[in-house]
Amino acid sequence: MYFVVGAKDKEMRICKVCLETKDDDCFTLNRNKNGKNYRRQTCDACRAEKHRYRCNTDPEYKAKAKAIDKKSREKHKEKNAYFARCYLMIHKYGITLKQKEKLLELQGGRCAICLSTDPGARGWQTDHDKKYETATGKIRIRGIVCQPCNLTLGVAKESHDRLNRCRRYLRFHGRQIMGGIEWLDLWPQGGMVSEEITAKIGAL
Repeated sequence: MYFVVGAKDKEMRICKVCLETKDDDCFTLNRNKNGKNYRRQTCDACRAEKHRYRCNTDPEYKAKAKAIDKKSREKHKEKNAYFARCYLMIHKYGITLKQKEKLLELQGGRCAICLSTDPGARGWQTDHDKKYETATGKIRIRGIVCQPCNLTLGVAKESHDRLNRCRRYLRFHGRQIMGGIEWLDLWPQGGMVSEEITAKIGAL
């Protein structure tokens, strides 16, 4: 027995198995050979319960179901991967994949830090303010960056002081090479940095 009840603005259906009146969305939408859409007469919860029961009691049915599931995953591999990325973006960063692509477009298709057009091995990364998220519980997107820059921020723990020291360190080494001065000539025995070297690095 199958019929539709309820208000005009929202259809309700009665499941032929559990006989409960449920929302129309609880019944899977299928398409027949003529191309017309129709709703199943059994609700999704009852169909899932029946599927689990048959898998536990019928080995042949379980093997067939696994084969169908594997074939379906292979067929829709790219689509499933896309939906997985969409879910990750919404769940982790609070924006959609299209919004991420739009943000990258506004940046000119370049990394927000180094301006590189190469995203790196793992693609473009969504950079968000972790300290702000910890303090407020809200997500604040700062930009789209390449993988190397994203790793740099993570390893440096987003410390301004550490990143500035790295910049001064590299500039100092660059000047020593360009000036023909060997760094080892300035480096004291024992590996301790002298006040003279620290002053020179700090002055850069």
